[in-house]
Amino acid sequence: MRRLLLTGLILSVSGMLHAQSGSRFPINPASAWRVDSMDAVWKIIEKTRYFIHGDTLINNLNYYKLYKSGVAFYDMPFYFSDVYVGAIREKNNSIYYIKKKKATEIGLYDFNLNVGDTIKSVIAKGKTIISVDSLPDGRKIFYYDIGHFTTGFLIEGIGTNGGLLSGGTSYIPLHSGECACHLICYAENGELVYQNTPHLDSNCDIVNPDLQYNIDPSAQWRYNKDIDNDTLIHYARYQYSISGDTLINSTLYYKLYKRNNELFRTEHNGYSCTLDENKYMGALRDQENKYYFVQNGSWNEELLYDFTLMKGEKNDAKIYYGETVFDVDTFLDNRKIIYFGDDYWNKKIIAGIGSTLDFLNEKEVYTYLTCYAENDALIYHNYSICNCELNYSDASFPACNSVEVMPNYIYSNSDKNFKIKLCYPVPAENGFMPEFSGYNVTKNGYLFKVDLYYNDANPIIPDQPMITTIITDTIPAGILEMGYYTIECSVNTIHTKAFYDTTYNDIRFDFSFFIWNNPVISTTVSDHPSVRIFPVPAKDRICIESIQPDAKITSVEIYNILGIKVFTRNIENSTSVDIRLRDFKKGIYILKINEANVFSTQKIIIE
Repeated sequence: MRRLLLTGLILSVSGMLHAQSGSRFPINPASAWRVDSMDAVWKIIEKTRYFIHGDTLINNLNYYKLYKSGVAFYDMPFYFSDVYVGAIREKNNSIYYIKKKKATEIGLYDFNLNVGDTIKSVIAKGKTIISVDSLPDGRKIFYYDIGHFTTGFLIEGIGTNGGLLSGGTSYIPLHSGECACHLICYAENGELVYQNTPHLDSNCDIVNPDLQYNIDPSAQWRYNKDIDNDTLIHYARYQYSISGDTLINSTLYYKLYKRNNELFRTEHNGYSCTLDENKYMGALRDQENKYYFVQNGSWNEELLYDFTLMKGEKNDAKIYYGETVFDVDTFLDNRKIIYFGDDYWNKKIIAGIGSTLDFLNEKEVYTYLTCYAENDALIYHNYSICNCELNYSDASFPACNSVEVMPNYIYSNSDKNFKIKLCYPVPAENGFMPEFSGYNVTKNGYLFKVDLYYNDANPIIPDQPMITTIITDTIPAGILEMGYYTIECSVNTIHTKAFYDTTYNDIRFDFSFFIWNNPVISTTVSDHPSVRIFPVPAKDRICIESIQPDAKITSVEIYNILGIKVFTRNIENSTSVDIRLRDFKKGIYILKINEANVFSTQKIIIE
């Protein structure tokens, strides 16, 4: 009976906490904050997870008990867990805190703020709110200037960019003393609510070094290989899968197969597509959180992946051989993510899954892991949810049914052309390339209407597998003034029958582009205006071009508004760079461009 009464009291306290709070986003008993702490040279020295566990009465007020677990990196990593930090409560959209072994309450946050208000609570005290925005779930986000051209922010019901207990400089001394803190993410009930670091899909937990992932016999890896320009030879969609097992040197292995759907350039500068059925790649086994592989045609085993690696250790496995681990974090289901460089987008492996570029070759160009599944259930997916099984219906590529303007960097009063790429399904056996027969272009203000006509003599055979053929044609657009244009393109196909022809409007698509009047010049550190950047603002990608022919770009870095580098690309002396932005969150970023040690910086906005 006593235990039941105590349980009832705890439930009553929890209910009172919510009932009396009067806050828009009250503290959740299952809240968790992930915070990274850095020293003076921005080296991560602690990864901490703050979480709530139970509640308590202090001075007749109801509080949640706050704990922390994490890992510290000094001479060698050491882990700490379930360390009591203090107690927190909230009321009327404000958060209050009592540090452990203390009796005095302090006001951490007051989220009842407007533009121009001065922060009076402890975190960011004395700063002035310069703007207010909102997150998708309705939480307000309050921005304030913290000096040195950087901006801090408060998030309603969560805390600040430094975490729950920090405004960027640690409020609570860590093992090494005061240091800078950075909020990684905030979660409730193990579900991600807010993510402050774009490269990390985290459950806000800490890496468990003892967690192991064995090879699953139903595993499927699906990869895409994209094309960035027409100088590349091929691109593909392909799938790795496990099918059966085998004995090699008296050791049991899983057999790894690859199914490949590849688009390639033909000898006449066209494109064609084919689907290769399962090709045996070799044999795979796991042992003590490591993957070993015997390549097809070989009897020699090699260490393919080592998922036991921790920060600072050198990699002896084949994938990223010789690289030093830059950072380690967790994925949504607590799988370990191992980074081999400060470019968080590339050079990483996921425990039990492998490289996010290619399972057997991390040096693949423009290749990325689309999804990983076990028993047809998605474990990992990149950008969009898809079926990891590869079929004929997946013979679709970025170049299909698209139009672009040539040259890529276009200004008024110069000749333009439309480059149109079409995808035609043709029979897998004895298929014919549809023949271009003509076009018609009409212009009405800033709108183009383009009608294309093709003759298709392919026979229609029921149930025959189809493959994709890419057709590329160039249509002149003429001289255009500065402005924003749209192309509406229609594809009309004349299908030849035995006694008559039929015409179908098969495809409709459109494309918008902007004609510039003058180049957009960046501000450079050396006062040497040598690059232009467009479009402004950016959405899916951004282009950087050297204006002077002898100026070669050698590297590009992107920093977020907190000054943290989120992207790096080294380039071999190119006059132009095209960067995809699909991994970036909306906001303001800084580009740092290196042209043979002449540095340029430019603020960009990603919509």
